[in-house]
Amino acid sequence: MAKLNIPRPPIRTHEGGIAKRITPEQQLRRSVMACMLWEKTFYESGEGITKRIEDTIKKLNPKIVANIAKEARSKMHIRHVPLLIARIMAKLSNYKRFVSSLLYYIIQRPDELAEFMKIYWKDNDNQPLSAQVKKGLGSAMSKFDEYQLSKWNRLDAEIKLKDVLLLCHPKPKDSPQSRMWKRLLENKLNPADT
Repeated sequence: MAKLNIPRPPIRTHEGGIAKRITPEQQLRRSVMACMLWEKTFYESGEGITKRIEDTIKKLNPKIVANIAKEARSKMHIRHVPLLIARIMAKLSNYKRFVSSLLYYIIQRPDELAEFMKIYWKDNDNQPLSAQVKKGLGSAMSKFDEYQLSKWNRLDAEIKLKDVLLLCHPKPKDSPQSRMWKRLLENKLNPADT
C-alpha cells in the first residue's frame, strides 16, 4: 500500500511568519537566554513565557535543564530565570535530585537566597521547603562572608536572610561562621569585623 506524503503545516511566529522547527532544548535555551522574568514582551505576556519555560523543561533531561540554568547564570549573568528553573525542577519528581547542587551554583549573591524564596512561594505561600531546596539554600548560604551578608541583608524586605537561615537550618563549617550566623539572626552583623 502506498503512503501519502502529506506535508506538515509550517510553524508560525507570533506575527504570522514561517518559523524554523527547533528542538525542546533549543527552545528552552532561546527562552531562557532572552528572558527578563515575568516581563511582558511585544508578542507574549510574561506569564506566557514562564509557562512556556515550564512546559519545555518537562520535555528535557534534568541534566540538560540544569546546565542551561548554569549557563544562563554564569555566562549570560541572568539572575532570576535560573532561580525559576530551580523552582520548577523542585516541583518535578525526576528533577529534584539536581536542585541542591543547582541552587549552590546559581546563587552568587546573598539576596538571591530571598529572591528564590519569593519565586518558590509565588503561587503557594504555604508550600513547605523540600529537602533538596533546604540543602541547596544552606550550602549556598555558607558561601557568603559577613560583609556580603550585611551588604545584602534587607531588614525591610518581605523575606530576610535570617528567615532563609531559619528555614533551611544549614550547618556552619566552623565556629566563626556559627557566630556570624548568630549575629545575622540577632540583626547585629558588623562588616567591619571581617
